[in-house]
Amino acid sequence: MQFGDILVCMDRAETGRERTQLVLALAVRSHARVVGYYLPPRQKGGEGEVENLDDAAADFARQLTMHSLEGTWIVAGASHREEEIATLARYVDLVVVGLGDPDDPASDPERLDTEQLVIGCGRPVLGIPIANVPERIGENILVAWDGSREAARALHDAIPFLRDAATIKIASIESKRTSVGGPSAVVAHLQRLGISATVDTMTDLGLPIEDEIFTRVDWEHVDLLVAGAFGHSRVRERVLGGVSRSLLHQMMVPVLVSH
Repeated sequence: MQFGDILVCMDRAETGRERTQLVLALAVRSHARVVGYYLPPRQKGGEGEVENLDDAAADFARQLTMHSLEGTWIVAGASHREEEIATLARYVDLVVVGLGDPDDPASDPERLDTEQLVIGCGRPVLGIPIANVPERIGENILVAWDGSREAARALHDAIPFLRDAATIKIASIESKRTSVGGPSAVVAHLQRLGISATVDTMTDLGLPIEDEIFTRVDWEHVDLLVAGAFGHSRVRERVLGGVSRSLLHQMMVPVLVSH
């Protein structure tokens, strides 16, 4: 695995701690530096809040030392957090965020606009759901391939994970019509990089695209989904429901997306 710097959005919720542990494990595998971007509640706190921040910073430093890692601690501002993360992202290889509860967005301690972040940061974003989080991700990877620029970007951003995977399947999801390419061409390309993958042969069930993807995730025991995001304009995707929005608001599987 080859990541030099990983940024993780942290919070004091249990899911935030689990996400941080997952990132520390990724950093150990990659000998990466960790940027801890801590998100306190947006409302102003009193003296106790300052003590909590100090405790969180000290705990982060202890964990870095325990894992023999280097890192940086940054406390998020009260506003414009997505813009802050996007700026920091320009100097890292991977941004890791929590996906929150799709049925109760107000319960998310981060309350980040993940869609805005994906579009603005220029780096791959790894979204970790609040449920079904494996201790190690990237053993069984599904790549949702439609031949788009965004899908190609996500595929190549995911190569550090693909190199370490046990199984990789390329699923053709409404591929753009073309006389060349397709999932078999992706498999051949990865093979030339020394990465073994196969074409997903599951029968199309005639479901909406996001449901086709999640059905494969469930049946194939996928622990990392790779997909391009926002191939159409963001407004258009919101009006139409948007596959990208479904991937970024779910509790089934970690998802690596690129725009």
